Amino acid sequence: MRMSFLFCLAACLFSSGLYAQFQPKIQLEVGYFHSWHQDPTVERSSWVQVPGTWQDGQSFPGQSEHSHRFRDTTWTYRFNSQHPIFTSRITLYEGAGGKSEVQLIQALMLNSWHQLSFMLGGEWAYQHSEKWTSGLQIGMLSGYQGINELTGAWLHPIDGAEGGVILGGNYTLTYAFTPQWLGRFYFNHAIAGLGLMYRVGGN
Repeated sequence: MRMSFLFCLAACLFSSGLYAQFQPKIQLEVGYFHSWHQDPTVERSSWVQVPGTWQDGQSFPGQSEHSHRFRDTTWTYRFNSQHPIFTSRITLYEGAGGKSEVQLIQALMLNSWHQLSFMLGGEWAYQHSEKWTSGLQIGMLSGYQGINELTGAWLHPIDGAEGGVILGGNYTLTYAFTPQWLGRFYFNHAIAGLGLMYRVGGN
């Protein structure tokens, strides 16, 4: 019993020593960015119900309850370019001198399909100077059903083309106007974005 207690005490002291050496930094950001798609519009098609074509199913053989007429319709869809975003960043690793770091990123945003989208991923960032930082992001993004038009070298559906979750990457370049106000540029093969972020909290 005494040995178990000593082992648990030693483990707690060891863990507290590690925690004292590394305490994850947490940053919260709210912001907005404007995006430019490689092709700003995409052609969509579907079978659309024709208004005023309802008919009583008793007019037809079998067990039909009602009938509608549908037409094969094609239209041009314009991607959304206005993206409010909320982001939390947890620093998992910090290099010597604080020049480089690895962060866990979670974000909530309005995506290209005018849908609320959740992002979970990571970023390796390198601080070139007091003002400039560049990074490479990789993560999963939800809310992208029918992503075929945006897939390519940087974006891939991971649960089927209509599943709505994609795995992708971004290059980022951030400029710190102040410790709180940040300008950020995003880029991948399909979309480029330019935004303004504000750090609302963290340690």
